Amino acid sequence: MKVCSHCRQAKSEDEYYICKKKLKSGTIKETLRYVCKACDRKAKRERDKRNPEVRANKHLINKYGITLEDKRKMIQLQGCKCAICPVKLSDIDLSKSHVDHCHETGEIRGVLCTNCNRGIGHLQHNTSIMLKAIQYLERSRPLGWTQLQPDQEGNCERYAHASPPSQDQLG
Repeated sequence: MKVCSHCRQAKSEDEYYICKKKLKSGTIKETLRYVCKACDRKAKRERDKRNPEVRANKHLINKYGITLEDKRKMIQLQGCKCAICPVKLSDIDLSKSHVDHCHETGEIRGVLCTNCNRGIGHLQHNTSIMLKAIQYLERSRPLGWTQLQPDQEGNCERYAHASPPSQDQLG
């Protein structure tokens, strides 16, 4: 048992983070932090609330190797617009814009709005799937499908076809 220096409660050792320190001899000494995990998380949340830019800057540096200022410059170079669609991005409120990067190489491609970032993510960052989606949207026409309410027996058939599609409609 160990007493947390913040909440002054005695807690088991598994409720403390381990601090590793490299000694001059080259060995690593492991000790328990003086603050329990719960108090440490609470203090971190409070620090993040006081200065969210510090947290955001750390995130960008750790994940992409860029700073908040770099992200602002990227947005300005894009004309304060999403790199894909015409949505305006703010170079002041950076929480509504996302750094897009290649998941294979880690290289940054640009800054996107939330919808475009989610869209390419849902399409698995796969250009062939995206091209198929574009082709689908360009050729698709309503085929006469109508949405039905479940019948009284709880039938799982949620959609029914008003009339069979012709060969032209099927493609």
